[in-house]
Amino acid sequence: MCSDRQNATRLVTTMCQFDDGEAAKVNERNSRGQTPLHLAAAAGNADVVRVLLTHRASRTVKDEEQSTGLHAAALCWDSASDALVAEELCKDVPLRASKNQLRDNHNEVEQDSDDSDDDEEDFINQKNLEGKTALHLAASAGKLRMVQVHQSLLVTG
Repeated sequence: MCSDRQNATRLVTTMCQFDDGEAAKVNERNSRGQTPLHLAAAAGNADVVRVLLTHRASRTVKDEEQSTGLHAAALCWDSASDALVAEELCKDVPLRASKNQLRDNHNEVEQDSDDSDDDEEDFINQKNLEGKTALHLAASAGKLRMVQVHQSLLVTG
């Protein structure tokens, strides 16, 4: 990605328009299975994420570590940018209330062992190979703004 975010946004916008009426290949993967959305999220570039989503990039594509763009955002070095990326990635994503939710002894919701593989409907709670969601990654890195984005999704969803 370009170091200048505005230039990167213009470049990606232009590239997505050079498709001659066909869908831009915004879901192409690199050797690590990452899409442009993964890379933009990891770079903390919410504007590029928005452009890619507008051109039908899939927010549920997983890389070789089973990480989505939301996981990549949680690992972004810039705490302010990762929250903006998370907001873009989570816009208009319906939260699924699992029929198999349980309450633990601290009154927190836990999933039972019957995990669904329905990525579209449970985008927020996707786990990577380490079994961690983007919220796990953000919380363990002390990224308060990103945790707040997740919390607001849970409250409003």
